[in-house]
Amino acid sequence: ALGHRPVAAITSPEVLTMLRRYEDAGKLETAQRLKFTLSAVFRFAIAT
Repeated sequence: ALGHRPVAAITSPEVLTMLRRYEDAGKLETAQRLKFTLSAVFRFAIAT
């Protein structure tokens, strides 16, 4: 789970592993939405 960790402590391989778990479970739309949301969070973190 990533929710309890600072954004700076989250690595790309961790995110990729998590997204692949959703994809492997056939939850493609959920994986896509999660990817979009995480991308927005990381862009915001970089900008601020």
